[in-house]
Amino acid sequence: LKNILGVKKSTPTYMVYKEIGVESLSNIRCLRIIKYWLKVITLEQTSPVKKIYDTLLSDYNNNNGINNWASGVRDVLFSNGFGYAWTHQNVPNVNKFISEFKLRLKDIFNQKCNNEISKLSINRIYKSLDYDSRNYLVEIRKTHLRIAITKLRLSSHALMNERGRWMNVDYHLRLCESCNVLEDEFHIVNVCSRYITLRKKYIPYKVYNKPSMAKFIDLIDNSTGLKLKKLGIFCHKVFSNYSKEVLLQ
Repeated sequence: LKNILGVKKSTPTYMVYKEIGVESLSNIRCLRIIKYWLKVITLEQTSPVKKIYDTLLSDYNNNNGINNWASGVRDVLFSNGFGYAWTHQNVPNVNKFISEFKLRLKDIFNQKCNNEISKLSINRIYKSLDYDSRNYLVEIRKTHLRIAITKLRLSSHALMNERGRWMNVDYHLRLCESCNVLEDEFHIVNVCSRYITLRKKYIPYKVYNKPSMAKFIDLIDNSTGLKLKKLGIFCHKVFSNYSKEVLLQ
């Protein structure tokens, strides 16, 4: 997923999942396990698969704590609040159960992601963004422009606010070499003297004239059409120029 988005491997995985809005692989795995288990418990007693399952179940019941496939199913059910299904080895309505189980997995995963994001530094721009504003992933067809916006949103770049974190530089000392103020996404888009020409060409005047965080976040979250494309071009050119002008010095 990180390769698809074009972000660094060090980018937090939960941010990547939230940005794309897809199910986690662990959720998919758990759902498949439970779907198969539901089929197994309804098999005839003469079925070889059912006999094997009953043996595993007996081993678990007679040797409390033993780890086998049956105990794995039990752990999945109990950890997600469906222990009753394991206790009864039956569910009244299979389709309804699967639907509720799938929703529970999704809710728990989203809660975990939101909790991890809440722990991010207050200086991370992603904490202020609307996670559901992903229209750029579909609307921007040119990969390099889409990746540039993703890098801005997920702070997967080498601007000083991030580079300084790798170098253990105090946050207030992560300064722009040109402006001698904090170099972060807001500064680059709205203020930095190095990108005045690009800013006038690609960023709406009302955004960088008397800039504010509210207008900056609105630009990232709600841009569409030509405005969104121009943001992508601006980010791509800035990150490219930054690599040449700053990182390669």
